[in-house]
Amino acid sequence: MAVNARATPSPRPLRRDPRRRVLAGVCAGIGRRLGIDPIIVRVCFVAAAVSGGVGILLYVLAWALIPEEGSGESIADRVRDRRATWETALGAGLLVLSALLVFRELGIWFSDAKGFGFITPEGGEKDCFV
Repeated sequence: MAVNARATPSPRPLRRDPRRRVLAGVCAGIGRRLGIDPIIVRVCFVAAAVSGGVGILLYVLAWALIPEEGSGESIADRVRDRRATWETALGAGLLVLSALLVFRELGIWFSDAKGFGFITPEGGEKDCFV
């Protein structure tokens, strides 16, 4: 019995693609790694951003954690190694948090009335406010 074993090429490491980027190269890098068109990945990020904002958070996290092609370390690795950069990032994060809290208080963006409805076992509907 002969076994026809093909050598499967090892997958390319996940890296941001600076040549085909629109913003930071995250979608281009993910598309290249998965072997799909980056536009599909971009549409998924935009859909996730529009349907609750999680796409923006995921994109920023991917930008910080995925290293750029040709670089051995990600932005998070560089920030972690330098104290002044870490303090600047913490200060910027606190400023963003304070701006979001101001928007929430003014009723511009976030609201406590956001909730999800679900059907109870008795057959009625109930709102669960988050």
